[in-house]
Amino acid sequence: MPHPHSYKQKNAIAMKKVVLKWGNSVSKKLIKARLVRQSMADNAVLFPNPDPPLQEIADKADELEAAEAEAEQGGTDRTIARDARLAELKLLMQREVLYVQLITKGVPELVALAGLDTQDDPTKWPKPEAMSEFLAIPGGNQGTVLLTMKAPKYKRMFVIERYVEDTVKPADPNAPEPTPTVGGRWEKIAVQGKQKYVVEGLVSGHNYRFRVAAVNAAGMGDYSAEVASVAR
Repeated sequence: MPHPHSYKQKNAIAMKKVVLKWGNSVSKKLIKARLVRQSMADNAVLFPNPDPPLQEIADKADELEAAEAEAEQGGTDRTIARDARLAELKLLMQREVLYVQLITKGVPELVALAGLDTQDDPTKWPKPEAMSEFLAIPGGNQGTVLLTMKAPKYKRMFVIERYVEDTVKPADPNAPEPTPTVGGRWEKIAVQGKQKYVVEGLVSGHNYRFRVAAVNAAGMGDYSAEVASVAR
């Protein structure tokens, strides 16, 4: 029989909240209540003084089962009586959960010996999927472009970027066809959760390039395909 102290150092980080997972139907609740009662009885060395006593849970489960059978015959009074027995059993089970939490300190291996469960860890999201729908059109006002995007799976926020052309290199006189080359960079212009963004302060008639990526706590997903639009 494991003893809670033997887990103290090994499972210090593994301690969790004890919870009652017993389904939605009365039949499932009865099965769980009786499982907890039997499991704790079988591990009496670990659970020497259950609170409430296990016999109270057994008796209340029997009462609920009888009340459920009556309620199935119909009638408001029978349903009310069944619900009252269910509430009483729930209260007993909640007290037992607190007792198991106190005894086991939330160590999952010990909690399982009581027929109970521990709280699930939050599901961790992966990085967002790649952007697949991203459009740019002239905005409603002069000097604007309207960007619209559809959120991919696991998105928390959008990171929107504009390509800025800021370096002009002279033509190479030794090249076969000397032409100047224009350099530039992607510049972040917004981080937001909304699926529309109006880019303002642009020069009407000029063409602008944009891209977007979704981001969450796990990181940033792949950028969208580049889109372009003339500013109104």
